[in-house]
Amino acid sequence: TWWHHSGRQMEAGDWQGSGLTTFALLLRGDKIPGMDSRGWPRVDDTLLLIFNKGQLPHDLALPVEEAGSPLAWRAEAPFNAGIEQRYEGGSTVTLLPGSLVVLAAEPWPEDEA
Repeated sequence: TWWHHSGRQMEAGDWQGSGLTTFALLLRGDKIPGMDSRGWPRVDDTLLLIFNKGQLPHDLALPVEEAGSPLAWRAEAPFNAGIEQRYEGGSTVTLLPGSLVVLAAEPWPEDEA
């Protein structure tokens, strides 16, 4: 899912014009279609790839329900320059100009999910 910096899914009109500088791609690891060779559902990490192609710092509101309601988001090296290492769900990350940041969702512990 493409994610708008304001904290919502992108719409077709968001891609028009030159004003869009910050956006993200949400990859849900719990929504991979199909089964593995053992017949089990394919599951992997949920990742958020955040792009700031602008020349100024910019904020992006992190998804919550759309990402499976993670406990938090963890910054992944080497795509973590200039940001905090952990963010609560629904918080805002400030991106450096011209940056790519990768965050991994921290799931709730099994007994609390």
